[in-house]
Amino acid sequence: MATVVGTDYTSDAGHRVVSWTPMTQADTGKAISMSDTPVKTVQVFGTFGAAGAITMEGSNDVGQSAGSWFTLKDWQDADIVLTTSKLVAIRENPLYVRPRGSAGTGVTLSVVIVGAKGSR
Repeated sequence: MATVVGTDYTSDAGHRVVSWTPMTQADTGKAISMSDTPVKTVQVFGTFGAAGAITMEGSNDVGQSAGSWFTLKDWQDADIVLTTSKLVAIRENPLYVRPRGSAGTGVTLSVVIVGAKGSR
């Protein structure tokens, strides 16, 4: 299990973009603080292999201790566990966010979060 460090930059439009790639079923993305951008969407794409999944997690624990991570929700109150390529709006705005490979074999995925300032 590897920790994948995200690439963090600002787009030409002024949006914050964080990309973790490549991620496998055994990887966890290094947590990043994005609470300054309360409007966030996540996109996952690549090779899902056999039953691959990425779970989006959040935590308000400054120490980021084990057991302090929770599955983030979309606006329909569903857990964000992505098993196909898609784009999903994230409802919560925790201090830290990260992707975690949570299932599958032969998984090679990219996870990209775009955050914007402003109200939801």
